[in-house]
Amino acid sequence: MDMLNAVRDGALGPTQIMYRANVSWLIVSQHLKELVQHGILSEHNIRNRFTYALTERGISILRSYRVVMDQFDAAIRDGSHSDNQVQQRSSFDLR
Repeated sequence: MDMLNAVRDGALGPTQIMYRANVSWLIVSQHLKELVQHGILSEHNIRNRFTYALTERGISILRSYRVVMDQFDAAIRDGSHSDNQVQQRSSFDLR
């Protein structure tokens, strides 16, 4: 998610993405390939330099992630979990 956020925030090349996401070169190289293969990022070769951009799928994933994180943060701030909320969470299928 940090890599996707880095691209969203303007990091175009792998080195910029690596620094903004605070990951190693090996990690960024591996993940960029996978993110492109899964249609989350698009890859562009301009004068033998690769740049990356979020696809619609990548934007959708970032939005969904933000919603989940906002709900998580709200639950942590709230601190109260009724038995019904706990039961709903435990029956949630993560597949």
